[in-house]
Amino acid sequence: MKKRHAVVVGLDYHAKFLANLVNEFSNTWRLRAYDDSRVGTLRAVLAMRRASALISFGGPGPDAALIELARRRNVPVIVIWAGSDIIKAKENPFELEIVKQEGFRNFAVAPWLVAELRDLGIHAEYVPVAGMAVGTPVQAFPKQFRVLTYLPEPRRDFYGAPLVYALARALPDVTFDVVGTGSRSADAPDNVVFLGVVDDMPRRIDDVVVLLRQPEHDGTSMLVLEALSRARHVIWNYDFPNVHTARGFDATLRRLRELRDSFEHGELTLNHQGRTFVLNSFGRRDIARRLEGHLDEAVRRQAAAVHRSHRVAISGLGLFCAHVANHAQTVAPDWETRLLRTSSRMEVLTSILTLMNCEVWYSIGSPVTDRWVHLAARLLRKPRVVHWVGSDIESLRENPHLRTLLSSRSATHLAEVAWTAEQLRELGFEPRIAPLPPRLESAASLPLPEKFTIMLYVPRTRSDFYGRPAFERLMHRLKDEPVRYIVVGGGEIAAPASADVVNLGWRDNLRDVYQDVSLLIRYTPHDGLSLMVLEALSFGRHVLWTQQFPFVHTVNSYADVERTVREMLDAHTRGMLQPQRAACALIKEQFAPGACVGDIAKAWQHALHAHAPAQLAVETS
Repeated sequence: MKKRHAVVVGLDYHAKFLANLVNEFSNTWRLRAYDDSRVGTLRAVLAMRRASALISFGGPGPDAALIELARRRNVPVIVIWAGSDIIKAKENPFELEIVKQEGFRNFAVAPWLVAELRDLGIHAEYVPVAGMAVGTPVQAFPKQFRVLTYLPEPRRDFYGAPLVYALARALPDVTFDVVGTGSRSADAPDNVVFLGVVDDMPRRIDDVVVLLRQPEHDGTSMLVLEALSRARHVIWNYDFPNVHTARGFDATLRRLRELRDSFEHGELTLNHQGRTFVLNSFGRRDIARRLEGHLDEAVRRQAAAVHRSHRVAISGLGLFCAHVANHAQTVAPDWETRLLRTSSRMEVLTSILTLMNCEVWYSIGSPVTDRWVHLAARLLRKPRVVHWVGSDIESLRENPHLRTLLSSRSATHLAEVAWTAEQLRELGFEPRIAPLPPRLESAASLPLPEKFTIMLYVPRTRSDFYGRPAFERLMHRLKDEPVRYIVVGGGEIAAPASADVVNLGWRDNLRDVYQDVSLLIRYTPHDGLSLMVLEALSFGRHVLWTQQFPFVHTVNSYADVERTVREMLDAHTRGMLQPQRAACALIKEQFAPGACVGDIAKAWQHALHAHAPAQLAVETS
């Protein structure tokens, strides 16, 4: 039988393990792992010519070039989330939102990772991928009570090094064997032995009584499974069958002492229950056959996927691009969206190849994402739809060359609101008005919080532009008043010691935050149609803004801000401040995401037909 081929990339060790596991037992699949180097990526690119599936062991996904090749060959992309990759994904929400629109099939190596991914908006299925060999003989415990742990450099602290060293100091008569890259740590006590990278892990496990694993975050650890399969005891900070669950110093020390005392009294037996569980649930042949079935199913689903008649490349502000692409899947059934990424030279090259395969280029907020992509678009004569969001208009005003580049007849310009449209007309453009859809919406206004609470947007960069000095002044002026401040955006603010301030940092989703807010203040010298304002109004919240808009308290100076805040605080104290229910209804009616994205898709259609009138005549004949 002719075998299908799959390209496996990502975490090198795990990718090789997966390929070897499936290849050992599968009659229909042949997996080949490629390392995470430039040469390895190039080899993987070449291998995609005959691949039936692309697997990334580790999220959020493979290299952009591999994704594009998978698209062109209608090959499914499978992402296997391992554990620590979820932490990295949380730290880069912009990239994650873009990747989520790629339509990957997501697997998680542990049940608890499924819930964590769900919180990030990713639907994943629990699929065990670690297979243990059946039939390996069980070795008796060593004569000395020893503990094994994994602490690789440069992430020893992540894997619990401070806790391990503290336990070793509390148990000076116990030897702790450490495996993993790196030399001895200067702060480790003498009874901690550093073995480095070992190629005989089964023997190292047989040399100990207990495996200790206390990382900050974990998936289904293959080291845990291997220790259980060899009938060793395991202390882990995760709930798992036949392990000793312990978290923190006190609980872990207590468990270690219990095992040591039992061992020294001759009462500790081999962990046969753990071995039986692992060999029954994670046998190599069974795991390989299950993976084979998942690969077959992924190919079937990909073959049945609906192919759309038009393609649009989307670039610019990541979160907005991803949000538009997400709604376009249902609102614009004729359009397939392709999100461009340009953070590396490989991604730039891939974006150019993607652009070649698209009929329209749509950008949000950043009209020239990359100069090479822009040059390629001009040479390819791709029709453009440029969506202006506010601050980018200032760069257009200050850059005559950019105005010349974007004055082409093949470019369609969109503005979110009347005042930004007027600014564009002053610069010689004739835009259509098409607001971006709010990323959040509330079905109905919610009661205001018991304590008067103000939300402030303070980003990491350009925080002064977004009003930080005025916010700090307001906090000092109202330091004796019963006001709570919630700061979002990732920036810092200098508040008086007596102020009730909660800085939430960057938050991808503010739904639960709006519920605890009375008032949003948006204080900028100029602005587009702020989606944060629309979201706050959709929850019936009050808004102070430097623009005129329905249900908004317009402010032109700091004096306006402080006076309005005091008036609203007084109304709140007298029980007179109520949610803006009419504002909620207005946003729901006039800024429904489906309608907004529908207007944007009409602009794509207009750009396509305006650039190719002959094609339009053929299509409509």
